Amino acid sequence: MILALGLIVDDPIASIDNIERHLTHDHQPRGRTIVLAMLEIKRALIMSTVAIVIVFTPMFFITGMMGPYMAPLAFNVPVSVVISTLVAFLVTPWLAKKIVRASNKGDDYRLETTPLYRGYRRLLLPLVRQ
Repeated sequence: MILALGLIVDDPIASIDNIERHLTHDHQPRGRTIVLAMLEIKRALIMSTVAIVIVFTPMFFITGMMGPYMAPLAFNVPVSVVISTLVAFLVTPWLAKKIVRASNKGDDYRLETTPLYRGYRRLLLPLVRQ
């Protein structure tokens, strides 16, 4: 489960990192910038998902004493990675458009917080500090 947890967050983190990079450097409309950022990493996300599914699928066919231990891994990891990729392509760009926006203040083009982001931060900050 720890392996699956690490793989689950990998694709959305890569997509939000690329979106953030594009928002701070590109001076285009936010929606267009997010689409361009996702198009840039589309192949990498899909290929990493395909590779993980291909690597873990043969574990279904392990027999003997290790079979019962490997079968859940062979199912959980590919399913979680496919769901993670769907979240990276569908949910992450939508949330980025809702929560994050770029602001141009002088020569500094940086991210500006929205009311939704401030509320989200206020909710999570006490949990992270514990």
